[in-house]
Formats: sequence, C-alpha cells, structure tokens
Amino acid sequence: MLTDDPAFDVSPVWSPDGRYVAFMSTRGFDFGSIGPFPGHLCVIDVAGSGLRRVTHEPLTSSLGPSDWSPDGRHLLLARVVGERPDLFELDVQTGVERRVTATPEGEYGAVYSSDGARIACHAETGSGSQIVVMDRDGEHRATVTTGPGYHYVPTWSPDDRWLVFTASDDGEQYDVRAVRLEDGYVIDVVATPEDEREAEFLPPR
Repeated sequence: MLTDDPAFDVSPVWSPDGRYVAFMSTRGFDFGSIGPFPGHLCVIDVAGSGLRRVTHEPLTSSLGPSDWSPDGRHLLLARVVGERPDLFELDVQTGVERRVTATPEGEYGAVYSSDGARIACHAETGSGSQIVVMDRDGEHRATVTTGPGYHYVPTWSPDDRWLVFTASDDGEQYDVRAVRLEDGYVIDVVATPEDEREAEFLPPR
C-alpha cells in the first residue's frame, strides 16, 4: 500500500522510470470547500515514502494528473477555468505550470506521444466529445475523430502513428476503436454487444 490516509488519493500515474507515482489527494480539504473535489497533486516513491505536494494552487476537481512526460520532468493535468477544464503542464520539480489550452471546449485526459512532442486528449463539445491532437505547446491543434457521440481516453501507439480510444455513438454502449493519424482512417478494435473501454497498446515482447 503506497498511501494510507482518510483522504481520497485518486488518479495514480506511474513515472516513466517506474520509481514514482503521481496522484491527486484531497488531504486538507472538505468536499465543496473550493469545488466539487478539491485537492493537490502529489508524488510518492514506490516504497511509499518521500510524499510531496507538487502543485502550488489546489485543483477543484479530480481531472489530473493524466500523464508524465517521457523524460519524467512534467505532468499533464486539467484545471477548471470558468466552467470548463483546460490543459496545463506542470514542472514536477518547481511546481510551475504552463497553460496548454484555452478554448470554449473542455479538454482533459491528456497523454504525451512517446517522443513527448505532441499531446492527445478528448475535448467536450455540446453534443459529445472528440479526440484532439496538438503540439506540446497547444499549437497545430487537429480533431482526429468525427461523428456523433463520445470519443475519449486516447492512448498512443509505440510508433505514434495510431491512437486507440473508447467510443460510443449513442452514449450507452462503448467500443474500442483506433485512428491512424496520417489519414484519419478508423478501425473497430473491439466491437461487441458488451462494453469495452480504456484500451492501451502493449510493447512487443
């Protein structure tokens, strides 16, 4: 057990070297005090020691952390700004945050490409959500899914050519699909009457 606290410790994410886990904790906050799920991002080593808070300003909802940069120096998270979340990149050592997106859509669930040059996330629209890819600084933004419904939880392929994601055309039944980024070609990875969600690529053996 890495943590043992009456507070909620949620959204754990492994560091690339496997030595640390980043997570959000509600320690020191009451629900609803500054938002529906307030807390700070923390980092702890795999031995369960060295716990430290890495955000200066608290978050108001449980939308991060979502991914470590490949070099282990940064974390992606989402902060609610106004009524919708935007993406931020956090320097783990200094706690300095850089805003990545500022759009009318709500973006969260962001992940780095394997080379760290790009970010994929899902962006909420008025009638659902789509998968979006952009440069690490938020530039050259492109929506890579189409159609009605919900598309979320993108994961990069090891060669950064594909994204696998969860999709639902009606908001009730979910399948796993993949999109090839060079041309937008979409395939059904798993499509059954059951619900399938949150797939990821495994490295070759």
